[in-house]
Amino acid sequence: MGRPGNVEQLQLALEDDSQHRQANYLLCKHLAETGRTREAITYLRKAVSPEDEKSPWFYNSLAVALRQMGERDEARAAASRGLALAEQNGVGDAVGPLRQLVNALR
Repeated sequence: MGRPGNVEQLQLALEDDSQHRQANYLLCKHLAETGRTREAITYLRKAVSPEDEKSPWFYNSLAVALRQMGERDEARAAASRGLALAEQNGVGDAVGPLRQLVNALR
């Protein structure tokens, strides 16, 4: 992921489709790994949509990143939304981690 060509490919994909979920997530991941968490959050916010069975994990990542940036209320809201979606869509393996995160942010 750290290779410049990969980042350029992701940016090109997002120029073509700014809502491309996987490209947003992978670029976010790269930015977070390079210490650019604030910028990464922008791409994570796009990756949570559409809200489906994959969204709880994206919301979990968003909540963790927001917490790292000191945005506790927004982190709690993201974790709570992810938890609700996990329960609604039967994503049992996401429920525990999200519930733990919500509780930690109270």
